[in-house]
Amino acid sequence: MAIYCLDAGAATTRVCLAGEDAPRVRVPSARGDNEQTPQTPSSPSRGLAPDWAAAEEVWLAALAAAAPTVDAQAVVITKPLLAPERTTRRLRKFALKIAPRVWVCEAPTLALLGAGLETGVAVDVGATAARAVPVVDGRAVPHAARAAARLGGDALDARVGQVLTAKGLRFSSKKSFFAAARKVKETAAAVQSERRPQLSLLTVELEDGQSVSLTTEDRLRIGEQLFDGGGIDAVGLHELVLAAAVAAADGAKRAKLLNGVFVCGGGSLVDGLPERLGDELRKLAADPDAVQIRAGPRRQDAAVVGAAALAAAPDVEVAWATADAKNISPAVAAAAAAASPARSVVEATPRARAALAHASASRDAAPESSPRSFTPPPPPRESPMLSPASLDIVRQGVSKIAAATVSPPRHALPPLPPPRTSPVQVPDGSEGAPFDLGVESPQAHDPLRTEKPALPPRERDVDEAARRAFEQSAAEAADAAIVAGLRREGQLREQVEALEKRRSPVLFYLLFAAACWFVYVRDREGVRWTH
Repeated sequence: MAIYCLDAGAATTRVCLAGEDAPRVRVPSARGDNEQTPQTPSSPSRGLAPDWAAAEEVWLAALAAAAPTVDAQAVVITKPLLAPERTTRRLRKFALKIAPRVWVCEAPTLALLGAGLETGVAVDVGATAARAVPVVDGRAVPHAARAAARLGGDALDARVGQVLTAKGLRFSSKKSFFAAARKVKETAAAVQSERRPQLSLLTVELEDGQSVSLTTEDRLRIGEQLFDGGGIDAVGLHELVLAAAVAAADGAKRAKLLNGVFVCGGGSLVDGLPERLGDELRKLAADPDAVQIRAGPRRQDAAVVGAAALAAAPDVEVAWATADAKNISPAVAAAAAAASPARSVVEATPRARAALAHASASRDAAPESSPRSFTPPPPPRESPMLSPASLDIVRQGVSKIAAATVSPPRHALPPLPPPRTSPVQVPDGSEGAPFDLGVESPQAHDPLRTEKPALPPRERDVDEAARRAFEQSAAEAADAAIVAGLRREGQLREQVEALEKRRSPVLFYLLFAAACWFVYVRDREGVRWTH
């Protein structure tokens, strides 16, 4: 019995067992027999609905090749930070076919925790994009994550293709081209660095027998795209990391994030990238001494190795999902396990608490017992960082506000002030009792100048809740109108396309008839001219 760890990347699928420091199997995330047109199924790391039939075949083949004679005790699968909920459910459903327990966890956090860091920024230069994900106390900060597609491995492959084409190289198939681009990217691509001497001419032998000589300019042209963004006004890798750190925290916590920048992913194998990233960050950071870059020799396997390290740690027991409890959120499963006498969740260590907090913070469906409030859908998910007493207080407050919600009047004007009065002027200059002049001030009919009288505290709360509910309903109505307009626009576009398809044969026959008539008239006139 063993615990399998699967990293389903967009370009490469990696598999290893718990406790191992390197993957046993590393295969391309592609499926197909035609060498010229390999079909690459869309990966969950892209955040879209993939071709699950093809992807599961690749994953099953990789798992079978890793340990064909070992039964699966559990499966750990990596996923991107902002993967949709349907992707998590499909990954869990696939893993439960192989093992009775499964844990689906974000790849950047696994890579950072596997490197021994609880707080830092995971810089993942993957195939489809480069991502900077801040992690605070073992928990990723989704709203602060930053990504750029122009800094991914696919963009580097396109730049390598431009260099190889300029050198006069030709490839017989896409497979040979991608193999050549990957080898050139991993062996010859480089970035400028003050700590390294001048680059020299490099000759690369390709798998198809061709060879290419790359000058210093060619090597830098490939790697420098990671820092110039590949275009005007594009964001470089260092700006991506700094933006993520600034959005995640401030003060001492931000300095701690920059002190734990961990570089991973296959695109990070560019020569000199960690050193150059550190130099660029020190130029932008408020405290240059706080910036520290960490990168391992096999950083392309950081996510799966981190999953294997956490799965085999003796002081960490994650909240595994089973077939009976696959629809229960990790927060509820962790709370139930922590309340049991066996205490099967974690031990009291900082690293274990960080791993549990991260597992509990994955965006699964909220439990059915959570209260529904008047906030827009989807309902807010319960945070595992709150105690049960705090959650009860929050539920009571939401219930009171929802109960006090009323619909405000659409054309309510502020109330008029009382009639204006003036004291009686007596001959000796003294003032008598006030009386009504019978003429009201012009301000009484000016709602812009009349101040609304102060409301009691409870009525003020009700009025504020009503205002918020009114704004919320207006926003929902606007969103619904936008969605309806977009749907109507799509329907009209489909109708126009269908009409054009029906009209095309008719136009063809009309043009053909006109051409035939033209030929007939020309021939008839020609015969007449001849005679």
